[in-house]
Amino acid sequence: MAPGSSCAAWTFRHTVTLVPMNALKIAVSTVTTARLSPALAQSMTLWGGMGTDAYFVPTATLGLSARVGQLGGAQVSVRGTAGLGVLPIPDATGPLTLLAADVLFSGATGPLNAHGGPGVAFVPGVSAVLVGVAGGVQGRFGQGAWGWFAEGKLRYAFSTAGGCGLVLPGADLGVRYRF
Repeated sequence: MAPGSSCAAWTFRHTVTLVPMNALKIAVSTVTTARLSPALAQSMTLWGGMGTDAYFVPTATLGLSARVGQLGGAQVSVRGTAGLGVLPIPDATGPLTLLAADVLFSGATGPLNAHGGPGVAFVPGVSAVLVGVAGGVQGRFGQGAWGWFAEGKLRYAFSTAGGCGLVLPGADLGVRYRF
């Protein structure tokens, strides 16, 4: 990075390659080749949680996923999420909106269910795109539809106007309700 340049506050100054777009193409092609089943597509899950995005930005999220098929021994789901993050800096003008989509592959690992897969997110009004992966575990509260999840994510953020990118780790902890 050149002296005096900055990637803070979503100011980007270096060229980005199209490598993240290849990851998105792989995710889309994986979903389209999964064996689709109408019975599986009816399984919906509501996700709600608190966590961090971009290292330390506190974020509240709400999402909805639908199981769309089976790929080998893994269930395939598509999840859409909306989040609000609070930038802990004095001149922040309000919450940061985040819209995300993930392709999740999941399977049972004993009493827990492991999940993970690629995703893409957008920050409207800031011209930022984030691509990366999420992965975690989920469990149930008793035998009912309510459960919990813990998830880690690693994203690469870049500006659609060009510039340098940032690697952004994050984590979420929350509850889920399976319909």
